[in-house]
Amino acid sequence: MQKKENRIGKELAILILVSMSAGFVFFERMSVNYLFAHMEITSTQLGTLGSAFALAFAVGAAFCGSVIGKLGIKRTAAIFIILMGIVSFCQSLITSFAGLVALRILSGLVCGPVIPVAGTILNESISGKRRGLFIGIMQGLSPALFSATIAPVVLTAIADSYGWQKSYWVMIAPCIVISLLILKFYDPDAMKPSFSQDEGEMHESAEKSAYRDLFRDKTYPFSFLLSTFTVCSYVLSLTYMPSYLAMARSNDYTSAEQTLILTGLGFGGMLWGVLATGLSDKFGRKQILIPAYAICALGFLLVLGVTVTPIMLVAILTLTYTLQGSNSIAMSILPGDSLKSSVAIAKGIGFNQFSGEIIGGVGMMMLAGYLADNFSPAIPIYMAIGCAAVCLLLSSIMKNPSIH
Repeated sequence: MQKKENRIGKELAILILVSMSAGFVFFERMSVNYLFAHMEITSTQLGTLGSAFALAFAVGAAFCGSVIGKLGIKRTAAIFIILMGIVSFCQSLITSFAGLVALRILSGLVCGPVIPVAGTILNESISGKRRGLFIGIMQGLSPALFSATIAPVVLTAIADSYGWQKSYWVMIAPCIVISLLILKFYDPDAMKPSFSQDEGEMHESAEKSAYRDLFRDKTYPFSFLLSTFTVCSYVLSLTYMPSYLAMARSNDYTSAEQTLILTGLGFGGMLWGVLATGLSDKFGRKQILIPAYAICALGFLLVLGVTVTPIMLVAILTLTYTLQGSNSIAMSILPGDSLKSSVAIAKGIGFNQFSGEIIGGVGMMMLAGYLADNFSPAIPIYMAIGCAAVCLLLSSIMKNPSIH
């Protein structure tokens, strides 16, 4: 009993550390969105900063598995988390837009590996009956909490009082503390991972075998495709739902009511980020993904097709916006269920993140924007429905992985 309690305590400690790390990734990513008015930059410049970060974020994620293969998961986590804090602080020293673009690129590169590393740590440290729930908290609840709740309050308060540069002082101290705690207390070998290699056996051959595992595994291709189309649906809905309401439903809802309706996306993200992943531990990944994608598509169709009170639309989005949980399962949980080494898991999650950012965050966004401007503001939402439908089809033919 004592051993079991110690195990649970260690798992909870790891969850807190990696969840805070993931939260700070999105705290940093969204910082410019909340500070751009204080920075006195244009919307075009804001878009440039966002695109620069997103592209670098994708590249950083794709290469994190190689770093783990050489340094091990523990040192890799500590290094990138502390670098994330340092680079964030350095943005307070910038006086030109070009310099800010350069640092946003650097920030994306060091933030990109954090989610794959955190997902790998949880996959190799948490027992199967809790793994999905814990990854949902790390990848769903924590980023939503930090980016949508904590960041706007803290960053704008500091910027109003001391200037936007001082807002970038916030992350360095907690990132240093988290890194030191990981180095001191996280022991991958003591957590008894179920993989064939431990922290002391990482070498270049592990990286080669990781690629072999990725290409041979029967579940990972579904993970890759599901996460790509899920991110597409997620990005399209988050980005274009506000413009759809403003341009196509302005006669039905006032500006204040539209803002209220959009809170349903946040509530739904936090709810399903934990609920879907937790239920998948009990009932299976496939058994949750299928209804989750169907519910999401239905919710979008209701937003497009019905005119009800704003509170009803908030309720509809809260109860149907399942993408945060679906994304955690597709991107991070499925690789942990099917792949055997931490290097392979990190590469799998990293490639999933890379594909989602490039195809969903850049390609689909540009296409949807063009179609919305030239045809109808509802088209991006229909595209989000289409992506969810593709995911529904993929999850229905995917073989359910065993939860070890």
